[in-house]
Amino acid sequence: RSTFDITITFCADRDMFEYYNTLVTDVKTYYTAVRDLAEEYERIYDGTDGKGKITVKYIDIISDPASAVKIKEQTQVDSISSTNIIIQNNTNLKYYRVLTFEAFYRTAEETGRLYAFQGENRFTASIIQCAAAENMSVALSVGHGETYSKQLKDIFVLSTLTVVEVDLRKEEIPADANILVICGPKFDFTYGTDGEIEKISDFLSDKTTYHSLMVFVDASTPDLPHLRDFLWEEWGLDYLPNHKVTDEENSLKGSGFQAVIGKYSSGTNSSAAYVLHKMASSAGVSSVFNNAVAIKADTTGLRDIYVEVSVFANPTAKITYNDENTGELITKPAESCPLLAISTYHTYANDDFNYNSNKYQYVMLVGSVDFANNNYLDVTYGNRQIMFSATRAMATDRVSLDIDYKIFDKAVLTLSS
Repeated sequence: RSTFDITITFCADRDMFEYYNTLVTDVKTYYTAVRDLAEEYERIYDGTDGKGKITVKYIDIISDPASAVKIKEQTQVDSISSTNIIIQNNTNLKYYRVLTFEAFYRTAEETGRLYAFQGENRFTASIIQCAAAENMSVALSVGHGETYSKQLKDIFVLSTLTVVEVDLRKEEIPADANILVICGPKFDFTYGTDGEIEKISDFLSDKTTYHSLMVFVDASTPDLPHLRDFLWEEWGLDYLPNHKVTDEENSLKGSGFQAVIGKYSSGTNSSAAYVLHKMASSAGVSSVFNNAVAIKADTTGLRDIYVEVSVFANPTAKITYNDENTGELITKPAESCPLLAISTYHTYANDDFNYNSNKYQYVMLVGSVDFANNNYLDVTYGNRQIMFSATRAMATDRVSLDIDYKIFDKAVLTLSS
């Protein structure tokens, strides 16, 4: 929006951040880099020439506790510290984001060491969220053994979505949620009055907002008959429990052939499956499915929805499973089985705000929980681009900020011959 009016508030005097830098060992400009970037936003977005306006403000909540009380009243947060940054819509104060300095950096899980700066991503995403003057969230299902990586949550945040958790056994899916995510469930979802499957079905049946669903399973995911039946009957997607996909020729080295490299499907620009992997495939970046399970997709075209496969296993892959009757361990060719598939419901909206406009709704099934893990959502693999594309498509009123973060240093190998 060209008329936005945003304030970025730091909760300490400006010069204090020079002192805070001396307390940090890894990055000597840890605090001032964020401060200076905020002031650069203020310089560019000064409200002139039709631009939006961003104002940077410094308050000292230690010497002026009343300022902290005022912020807490406006934002309804429990506590404010001197290292918080508040981004707020001045036109409508209820739209705000409270950030910490840690949010502006990336940390290596193995070492705990800071390795990159992602200030542009964080500031831009938060400004868009506040300027939009409406909240839109992604709901992460919990209560069934699900797990969600930090980088997956970051992708949602950078897509200007608020991340919330929902236990469908006890709660309703939030009204402002556009996407429901189920990642690595270990226990099935219930049927019955106010059952969990009914809540998911109602969520996807709401044709006023066109909600979407992401489901991640793998070779360790048990048979969840209620969830499987719903996905197959309603959306033409399913997984084959304990049917593990390996590939001796097309997998990451050192993974024991388990981190399977997928093969992108062909398709037109109008194909949802093609759009998901377009950026990764055009860049020549592989997508990786660790501990993958074989999935199936009803691509017969006999349904009211359009079912497509975005990523297949390579022809060299194999499926290993135990025979249901004999218990015998069986290995057979995977025959290019699907690893990631998406179902699309398409219709036209005609109401006070739309005239014959295209509306889409998606359900995506991924045959690897680790596909959305920190190790595989790095820029090295296509998983990151696919997740940004899927989020962008499902959150139809949002943009995704796939801005490259700035790595502090890179190891360079020089070859003499």
